[in-house]
Amino acid sequence: MVTSRELILNNFMKLNEVLEKYNSALLDQISSDKVDETINLRLPRSITIQEIISALSSQSYISNKITYAKPPTFAILNLILSSPENIIQIDGFRDQVLSYVKDLCYKADSLKDFSNTKNFE
Repeated sequence: MVTSRELILNNFMKLNEVLEKYNSALLDQISSDKVDETINLRLPRSITIQEIISALSSQSYISNKITYAKPPTFAILNLILSSPENIIQIDGFRDQVLSYVKDLCYKADSLKDFSNTKNFE
């Protein structure tokens, strides 16, 4: 079983891998609303990537931008980040996203059944 720490570290490494492939101009564009310092000075590439990852990993960013976004951004990102080399086939991607969302809904519904029962044993 994967711990939450391992999951966070794994996602950090995957985001780092993906962002390393981007050119500096695109990184600056991505970081413009996430890193305050980009307005006044140009940060080294590695620091810009770390700042983007920190912003993308923060609970406030996730809850504001990803959780309630439409289309289901969480499902899209999770499918891409969990695929080998962060590459996914376009054909059937929409169906994969919808299936993943249904699976998440099913899991959420099944947890509701447990929320009202207490096991004192």
